[in-house]
Amino acid sequence: MSDNKKQGRRKQVNGLVYSTLQMPCGSDKKGWHHVIRRGTEGLATEFNTPGGTIQVEFLTKIIPASITNAVTHFLSTHAPTRRLHGESGVMVGAGTRIDTTSSTKMLYVPSKNNNNKNLGATTSLLCDASRDFNELLSHTCCKDALHKDLKFLKRESNVLKVPSLDGRTRLSVHPSYAISHNLTNSIHCDVNDNSRSFALFYTTKDRDKGSCTWFLFPRYGIAIQCSDNVVISWDGRCMEHCSCTTKGDVFSFFASSNKGVNRHCNIVKAFHKRKYNKVNVGDFIYTRKKLSDMKNVPFNDAHAGSHPQKWMYRTAKVLEIGQNRTKIIIQFTASLANLGPLEYDICDVCRMDLVF
Repeated sequence: MSDNKKQGRRKQVNGLVYSTLQMPCGSDKKGWHHVIRRGTEGLATEFNTPGGTIQVEFLTKIIPASITNAVTHFLSTHAPTRRLHGESGVMVGAGTRIDTTSSTKMLYVPSKNNNNKNLGATTSLLCDASRDFNELLSHTCCKDALHKDLKFLKRESNVLKVPSLDGRTRLSVHPSYAISHNLTNSIHCDVNDNSRSFALFYTTKDRDKGSCTWFLFPRYGIAIQCSDNVVISWDGRCMEHCSCTTKGDVFSFFASSNKGVNRHCNIVKAFHKRKYNKVNVGDFIYTRKKLSDMKNVPFNDAHAGSHPQKWMYRTAKVLEIGQNRTKIIIQFTASLANLGPLEYDICDVCRMDLVF
């Protein structure tokens, strides 16, 4: 498929997926250059491609119950992230995200049976699963890539802090997760990610029933059979990939970070920099206001009641600056351009050039 026929920044053609008949079968590779199964390359293997390194390791350990319990909970209570004609299976999100309405960093929460019990379970299960997944990866061929990734994310203040197993310290782990079941999806790049991807695929106990998802890198002719417990690491931002489930129950737990969340963290840090609010008329700026304070503006947000102390960060243009420079008049841009002009305290605006 030529690049000019691919849709959007994800470089995909919606609904164009691989079929079961195109997957390797026995000794027939079906045109794939590298077919990775347990035993064919040893437990761990690496591929160096023009897009980066792909790391694969088949596990000998049992998957921690904290991960399988979290996956079951997320799949049953969280809303699917996307549904496209031709694709099958389900994928949901967990961890941190940016709410596009309020421009606020939040956690994915249950959308089905959204009660205090399920909300509490989402938080506790995410902490346990992310901690144990981090520990699991630390003993695989992905460990160096993991440590490099987390070092970068800690520097960007874009990590999830979870209690250690003994509860004495807090660990930094990946902030955002995707969970899937029997996924078949289109070839794509994860352009909204801000770091490398780490995935665990596992099957139900009835492995003899032939459960299998193929994780594919079509541009490099690589097909990885996920009919057993396996971890895979790659740079999904630039390496086109997809999945094709042929049979059974195959679950996955993906760890990465979101570019929008990372930018949000950088905006928050910019408000603490020296001379952050030295702005002039005509400048494009970032503004901040607590959701509870937005009630004075004709702006309705579903999270204002549940998260009143959350800061909403928005882009705006400076229209006027008061004589004593304590107040300014701004006009929102983008989706809120119809609101305003509005008065803001000078301490609640920030120069755009400070956000990297």
